[in-house]
Parts: sequence; C-alpha cells; structure tokens
Amino acid sequence: MTGQCSSDRPPSNTTALEQENTLLKTEVEILKTEIKSLKEAEAKYRRIFEAVPASIYVVNRDGIITEVNCYHVKRIGRGKTTKEDYVNQNVLTRPTIVRAGLVDKFASVLHGHELDEKEIYLPVTSGGPDAYVTIRGVPLYRNGEMIGAIFISQDITPLKKNEAELIQYREHLEDIIEVRTRELQMACEALQQENIERQKAEADKEVMIDQLQAALDQVKKLSGLLPICASCKKIRDDGGYWHQVEVYIRDHSEARFSHGICPDCMEKLYPGYVNKLRK
Repeated sequence: MTGQCSSDRPPSNTTALEQENTLLKTEVEILKTEIKSLKEAEAKYRRIFEAVPASIYVVNRDGIITEVNCYHVKRIGRGKTTKEDYVNQNVLTRPTIVRAGLVDKFASVLHGHELDEKEIYLPVTSGGPDAYVTIRGVPLYRNGEMIGAIFISQDITPLKKNEAELIQYREHLEDIIEVRTRELQMACEALQQENIERQKAEADKEVMIDQLQAALDQVKKLSGLLPICASCKKIRDDGGYWHQVEVYIRDHSEARFSHGICPDCMEKLYPGYVNKLRK
C-alpha cells in the first residue's frame, strides 16, 4: 500500500531544477557569445588602435595614461622609448606637454571640453628632437559619466619642413624675378637710348643730305653755259639781270673773293711804279 501511495505522489522538484538548469545553460551560452563578441571587438579595436597612423594615448579621468599605441612610441618616442615609459604616468606632468605649454588645454579635456589644435610646436619630445603636431582631445563617457579621455596627435614635422623649403624657394624665386626684371629694365633703357641715338643719327644724316643737296644745287647752278659780256665780263642771270663775275659766283657757290692786281694790269695801270720796281 505504501508503494501504491508512493506512485500517486506529485512530481518532485527535479523538473523545476532541470528547467532552471536549462535557463542557466542558455544564459551561459548567451554570455559566452557576448564575451566572444567582446573579445572580437576588443581585438578589432586593438588592431585599429595599433595600426592607425597617428599617435594615440588614452587616460583615465585623473589623467593617468592607461594605453598608448605603437605609432606614438615610434614617432614621438623616436624609437627610444617603450610603452612602459608612458603607461601609469600622468599626462599633465609629461615633459613634452609641460614644455609645449599644453597643461591647461589638456586639463580642460579632463573637465569635459574637446581640444582641437591644428599646429602645435613641441620644443622637446620623448625621443629628443622637437616636432610639429596636430592634437585632438576628446572626453570619454560611459553611461553618462566621464571615465577619461583620448588624445590623438599627428606628426606634421615633414610637412612643416616642406612648407619652409617652399617658402625659401619662393623667396629665392622672387629674388631671381627681381634681378631678371631689373636686367630687363636696364636692357629696355639701353634699347631706348640706342633708339634715341639712332633717331638722332638719322636726323643728322637727313641734315647732311639736305646740306649736300643744297651744295649740289649750287654746283648745278654754276654748270652749263653762262652768258658773259665780251667787254665788261658781267654775267647775266636767269632773270636777265647782269652781275659782276665775283658777285654772281659768290651768290651761286660757296666761293668768296679777295681783290688784288695781276702783273699785266699793274704794268698797264701803273707803268711808272712798275719801272721803279724794275730798277
């Protein structure tokens, strides 16, 4: 009878435990899936964090560096530092930040403000030499509460160097243009002077031609057949007027006369004087 009563009892708590166990297994599988997704996301984030061509370091809300990527170690550290030289250091006391006068700006990011500097000069870097960089700082939040910040910087030193070389080349080019312009101006002035002298020479040439033409006209006036008186030796001009020989020649040539007396006329006009001279 006892066995008969035993078969009629209600189900034990085994079924409830089995159901609870099934739910737990389901939750575990869900957690495993979420953990796997988180690990994959973390690995993806890590690959991006290390591969991005920019310096990145993450700090907590107290400014303590928690992560720094390899690019930062390589470019800012110049290969002379390791990640351990940055992690657990306060970003606000880093010599690079202090010497560049960025402490207040970095602190403002830790108070919830963003930072965006297009060109910052770093007098000193972790690796030693100075550098020019761009810096972007962004606060990080979780569930509305600030948990830290991320700082991203890009080394633009080669760009600044190229810019300086370009400015120097432009200044050199301007000097070349200035010298060439001055040479062209001098050549232009010389050409203008040469043109003036050529014009003067041509004008002098025209004057000389006119003078030669006038002289030629005078010569032509004395050429040909001249009507001359057989008695007094006067010459008749084209107007029919008679002129003494010396007057006519003077007016029609460059010749000038000085008067004297020939021996024959002397003897004819002054025979007594000639005889005295002969004695």
